[in-house]
Amino acid sequence: MKKVKFGCLVALALQLPLSAGELSKDQASRTSGSTIHVGKSGNDSNAGNADSPLLTISAASKMAMPGDEILVHEGTYREWVKPERGGTSEDKRISYRAKPGHKVYLKGSERVTNWVLLQPGVWMIELPNTYFGDYNPFALNISGGWLEYGKWRHRGCVYLNGTGFIEVESINELAMTQNSWQAYTDEKTTTIHANFGNADPNKELTEINVRESVFMPSRTGVNYITVDGFHITQAATNWTPPSQDPQMGAIGPRLGKNWIVENCEIFHAKSTGIVLGSSPGVDYTKIDSYGGHIIRNNYIHHCGQGGIIGKYGATRSKITGNLIEEINSLREFGGWETAAIKFHRSVDVEISNNLIRRVRNQFNCAGFGIWIDFGNQGTRISRNILYDIDNYCIHLEMNHGAMLVDHNVVVGDTFAVDPKQADYSQHRGGVNTSTEGVVYAHNLFVDANQAYTEFITRSSMYFKPHTAILAGDKDGTHREDKWFNNIFIRRGLDQIPFLRYVRVPGASSALKINVEDFKGAPDMIVDYNLYLEGARGSSFGDTHSVEDSFPTGFKIETRPTGATLRFSMKKAYRQVASPIIDKKLVGVFSTIGQAIEDQQGKAIAVNTDFNGKSFTPPTVGPISDLSEGINAISWDIEH
Repeated sequence: MKKVKFGCLVALALQLPLSAGELSKDQASRTSGSTIHVGKSGNDSNAGNADSPLLTISAASKMAMPGDEILVHEGTYREWVKPERGGTSEDKRISYRAKPGHKVYLKGSERVTNWVLLQPGVWMIELPNTYFGDYNPFALNISGGWLEYGKWRHRGCVYLNGTGFIEVESINELAMTQNSWQAYTDEKTTTIHANFGNADPNKELTEINVRESVFMPSRTGVNYITVDGFHITQAATNWTPPSQDPQMGAIGPRLGKNWIVENCEIFHAKSTGIVLGSSPGVDYTKIDSYGGHIIRNNYIHHCGQGGIIGKYGATRSKITGNLIEEINSLREFGGWETAAIKFHRSVDVEISNNLIRRVRNQFNCAGFGIWIDFGNQGTRISRNILYDIDNYCIHLEMNHGAMLVDHNVVVGDTFAVDPKQADYSQHRGGVNTSTEGVVYAHNLFVDANQAYTEFITRSSMYFKPHTAILAGDKDGTHREDKWFNNIFIRRGLDQIPFLRYVRVPGASSALKINVEDFKGAPDMIVDYNLYLEGARGSSFGDTHSVEDSFPTGFKIETRPTGATLRFSMKKAYRQVASPIIDKKLVGVFSTIGQAIEDQQGKAIAVNTDFNGKSFTPPTVGPISDLSEGINAISWDIEH
């Protein structure tokens, strides 16, 4: 695969975009299926052709009709693109594309150059509040449900040559901290102080974010949009819990359907990069009216809360081929929504072939890799690599099944930790689940604790198969999980903590956690697994599994565009008589009345390995060409 290369920021001093008025005669005479050109030498009154481009993407969006392509030439575009309309079908999309070979930046920031030096390193700028219009991120705090720390911080940020600074509370702290900022507002003025060290902010590229989003419609129902090849950055997004309506991000469809976001770099969003979230005025039971997105081959990094977040809107979507890293890297704020990918109440989602790493947390608050939280159904998590995650790599919370977790590589950092004595919320481990009806198959778990959590104090919904029509609700107790054909290195299924949330006697709402040994669950099957290098099988299954003390020498080779994982194997893997993972083996999950199926209801037979290679018969682990000696699994973002 080709390696992706993202260029340096283009240091241009730009004015705010002109607003697009009525279409000119030349613009109005265009026919559907045309290409509309946008360039920094253009004018929004131009015709929009190659010789007479428009200046802003927003103006092009007002002209675009189903079947049109908006081709954006090199440059930095400081605007919030709010598509006026969408396409009508796969053949009649409206496509927004960066011209091939051109670096096109779409920013939620403005360049500011009137800084005044106060003392060595420390500069100040005063701006009228009118500069920000109706959204001043330096006057607005990070806020929302399940936010646990950093509530005093603001949605604004200062950037020097593309690097975001950290916010501090006082001028004294700022004077001692390079690459930091502090701000306050009154009725008329916003004052920002920043410590630039030896840099002169009036000579370097110094920016502040001013827009809540960068690419999102102002209404629902904008469908069949493609966004391809942009560098999307510096949106002043707020914390994005499921209670926020609408949920906001640097880019998102605002509960439209059938969007494609591909080959983009999405970075330095204050909170959320891509949002596939809820929005008012939508009947969520009508599953064909939203979702169905493709999010592929994007580089998503340095977002404060999450890379891809959303409630409802991820339904029937495919999240594939993305590199997601450096989530909550500054640890400025956080809580129980921080993850590389987090979805609520979404049906038939596929999360496949992604590399997720460097997800951070603070004060034991979340920081998961993939978090499938509350009322999701039919999720498939397949062929992903997850490592260097501050908490569990995969967290399945309060769902009721037909979930398939297969051919993933999940790397923790817990092989020397007693899971019942350590802080169970900080295992840097494998899977933590309070979800029933999950099939774990052909995964490679390395140094990864697993944990089972029970919520008898909460209940979540489930749906009629492959719909969003409510069928019932149920608490978070376990049944019918299957663990087949997995490889475990250094940590197996012999020491699984069972974390039971129970009410505190005499308290109306307080909960406590009882930590016990997990001893299995009704109709749970664990078998045909391979345990290596000290990993041990479970006490409630693994009749046909194999244990071997062979040292694998597992290691990760990290590079900017991906990673290679190497491990040695000997003939023990041949002793596992791996079964075919299909409906016949797994059965139908009783709560929802559904087997492992695709969104059309067709039963899934797991017969393709991590590399997309078909196999028969099956082999234990994620690669079907496993062999004695050194094996390698590689991933690079594809562009």
